[in-house]
Amino acid sequence: MPDHDIRPTHEIYSDFLTTIGQIKFTYREIDVVACILHNRAVTIPSLLGIDRRAVETNIHNITRKLGCNSREGIIDFIEKSDNRDEIEKYYISLLLRSEFEKQLRHVSRLRKQNPLTCLLVYEQGENQAFLQQLKKHLIQTSINAGIRINENSLSLSQLASTFQEKESVIYILPENQEDRLSPGDTKLLQNICNQNNSLFVFLDRRPNDETFTETSNVKYVNFFSQSYYSALFEVIKKFLPDIPLEKAISAFKEKYEGIQDRARANQATAYIVTEALEDKKTHNYYKKWLKIKGNKQQGLFITLFFIIAIGLSAAFFAIKDSQKEETKQRANQDHNQPQVQDRSLVHSDLILPTDSVLLDRPVLIQDINTKLINQRGIQTIALVGPGGSGKTTLAHQYAHQQKANVIWEINAETHESLRVSFENLAQALSQTEEDKKELRRLLEIKDPIKRDESILQFVKKHLNSTPNWVLIYDNVENFSNIQDYFPQDYVTWGEGKIILTTRDSNIQNNA
Repeated sequence: MPDHDIRPTHEIYSDFLTTIGQIKFTYREIDVVACILHNRAVTIPSLLGIDRRAVETNIHNITRKLGCNSREGIIDFIEKSDNRDEIEKYYISLLLRSEFEKQLRHVSRLRKQNPLTCLLVYEQGENQAFLQQLKKHLIQTSINAGIRINENSLSLSQLASTFQEKESVIYILPENQEDRLSPGDTKLLQNICNQNNSLFVFLDRRPNDETFTETSNVKYVNFFSQSYYSALFEVIKKFLPDIPLEKAISAFKEKYEGIQDRARANQATAYIVTEALEDKKTHNYYKKWLKIKGNKQQGLFITLFFIIAIGLSAAFFAIKDSQKEETKQRANQDHNQPQVQDRSLVHSDLILPTDSVLLDRPVLIQDINTKLINQRGIQTIALVGPGGSGKTTLAHQYAHQQKANVIWEINAETHESLRVSFENLAQALSQTEEDKKELRRLLEIKDPIKRDESILQFVKKHLNSTPNWVLIYDNVENFSNIQDYFPQDYVTWGEGKIILTTRDSNIQNNA
């Protein structure tokens, strides 16, 4: 099996992705971010082996950290960061990890005896992501693994005396542990292995040839000189010698090579696109389609369709370096300008990446303004297009140009995200102590249906008293899902503008 070409996810996470843009992320949150960035949101549960509720919880935590309300906001944040390439590598590694775990589950079904129990013993300071990943993979192989820290830095002989006879132990040896061993300690290590069915693991360097050899009968696995996956198969083989692993190893090797070829192809494609962009004529190959329809029913309902060629996304990534420099220049300019803040404004944090050359946004925004100018009541615009085509970014750009006191983005992906978004809007609209007291009372209502309805009425009342508000309903899958939360009567809601982003090209007929 090829070694070290694709780094495991826990290594990429520990080295590059624990913090992005001064925001800390958990290992699982980076799993979810990588999937969202590659339009795999629907298949996250099966890919990560978690239920949909856990996925929604992680997405909620991520959007809360970023101050955004949708998955498009997560994508915009990563596109603006310096970690886009690492997320790409992480996703490739995540696909490999998923295939590896499939083989582990196959191995688990081959074991007919009761699950083996073992302890992972490690020193303070070891890589926690590695330990948790190792524990998870051992459990998937029907080896019930626990974790114990050697808090008092006991010697190996002292540690061994604390375990029961025949208790299986995996010793994660620190880098300096081997310096405290001598060739004469081989017998001690043999006794530990025989008494406790123990295994020694090296992470940082090769083991001492005199102490750890094939003839010394000291069981060890070297994670330093081979890939994580090869080393873990070796661990399983030593603990479960009766289980045939050849089929699982062969199947994983085939998947490994396929994913490796895909990773290399992606790198080659990025290089070709970068070369092509040096020729300005290349930009003439790309076209934009814009179609605007008008329909007056209970106010004006306008559907804005735009389709972005799939190949444009690759070009976007190829020019991101120049865009990062542009972002820094703009940030410096903004820093030197006086900041004016109006506390009466109620605005979401509408994240904007640098302007993409792939979307002539000033033209699109002007087309929207032309259709909405001098309109009264509630006006609705639907931005329809495939995922990642820039619908949310366009909505943000349009909203930034509006002078409304209330501009709010609502995550319309699920009923739960919709409910949370309206609670957040209600909090933001509570400008006085009286408002805050009333909202606290509403949030304490135990009946969830009555509580949600009361908060909705609270939002309606405040929007009605704030003319020309702007609401962005992001990622609408079906209009019926948001109908109860959707302003249609301007007498109740007041006058304002609504922007929907959706993939449903038939949403106008579903409204």
